[in-house]
Amino acid sequence: MKLSALTLLLAVFCLASCDNDEKENELIIDPVEDIISGKYQGYSTFAAAPIPEPLLTENETVTITAVEGNKFDVSFTSVIMGYTLDLDIDGATVSVVDGKFQIDGNGKAYMAMGDREPVSYDATLTGTIEKGAPRRLIFTCPTVMGGTTITFIEGAAPDTEK
Repeated sequence: MKLSALTLLLAVFCLASCDNDEKENELIIDPVEDIISGKYQGYSTFAAAPIPEPLLTENETVTITAVEGNKFDVSFTSVIMGYTLDLDIDGATVSVVDGKFQIDGNGKAYMAMGDREPVSYDATLTGTIEKGAPRRLIFTCPTVMGGTTITFIEGAAPDTEK
């Protein structure tokens, strides 16, 4: 009787330990789309050659949409100094650099004042995206005001920026 009970106890222990080992060794990887895609709230800074200090704008939104594979569309709209600025980067490429996602792409910036027709400019995007960290995207328009850089940072602007 003792041998049967001991054998049964040993069998239960072995089965339980096998089950736990499989779950402990199971690697769960979120799809890239889940980490990259989304609508993100934050603030932006606008820096241009003729402006001595970058201009801060709060309550900004960037939208990143998965297209196919490692390609994503990025859109950002802001109102800066009375101008409406729309940035559209279609098919930005996401790669892994130093354990973080790097997003890079080319697209267009459209600037308009009031009811005027928007003017189109070339724009580039570079940024880093890391799960659990604020997204930071840098849009550059080399022909606007002698070179313009708009930096979007997810989250609330720190008091030192305001």
